[in-house]
Amino acid sequence: MRFHAIHASALLALGATLDPVSANSSELALLSGQQACSALMNRMGSHDGVPPADLEKTWFCDIAVDDYNDHSEWWLIALRSFRQCDGFCSNLRGWFGVNRKTGEVREWDMEDFTVGEPIDKP
Repeated sequence: MRFHAIHASALLALGATLDPVSANSSELALLSGQQACSALMNRMGSHDGVPPADLEKTWFCDIAVDDYNDHSEWWLIALRSFRQCDGFCSNLRGWFGVNRKTGEVREWDMEDFTVGEPIDKP
């Protein structure tokens, strides 16, 4: 499995949006990895109480490219913080799935490697 880090400030510079662009009236474009990361950070910001202005200073995304499993409906993303510490620690906030069509954010079950429960506001 390969991961691509996407810095939140790069997303904002690209003007990532949650609104899919219509190819025609009956077909919606799929979210890009950058748009999925933005959707994830916005949802988790609401969930964790992080102000929108602080999202890019709080997290970044590792987007998994999975060559062995077919999860074509979902982006698989590790949400990471900029945490710095001495010794053993982790910057992983969690693994999440972002629906490529709707932008819905769900937990990702790494044990079963399946999509989990939706992330709602606390």
